[in-house]
Amino acid sequence: MVDGESPVAAVQRWLLLEGPNGGSVMSCVNRSRNNARSIRGSISPQMWRELNKLHWRLSDASLQARVTESPHDFCQEAQIGVLLFHGACEATLTHDEGWHFIQLGRYLERADKVLWILDSKFALLERSEPADLPINALQ
Repeated sequence: MVDGESPVAAVQRWLLLEGPNGGSVMSCVNRSRNNARSIRGSISPQMWRELNKLHWRLSDASLQARVTESPHDFCQEAQIGVLLFHGACEATLTHDEGWHFIQLGRYLERADKVLWILDSKFALLERSEPADLPINALQ
């Protein structure tokens, strides 16, 4: 944590920007870009261009400086870049083994997140009191 930085700002920086945090948004984008560079002949130029643009937009010093004030702007830039990349992938990549591999990764990631949410909700439901039954049914 930087001197004088609030805990909320430190968490935002850790989740979105920190290099040592391999799960931060910037770390994931950097790894994706490096991996794409190594297989650049197997992906379309549009895919490379969108991934490279995402990297440079998120690396912008002014955007990174505003993360503590408005993490929404940073997250929105990341979301738009990811959607543009997936659109380029769908529109330009032949639906062969590489395309299926991307789809497999996408759906495995979704399944992992759904299972994580279900696991955390199940633990909460197990500990709940009988008075909480109506909300339990809703959840």
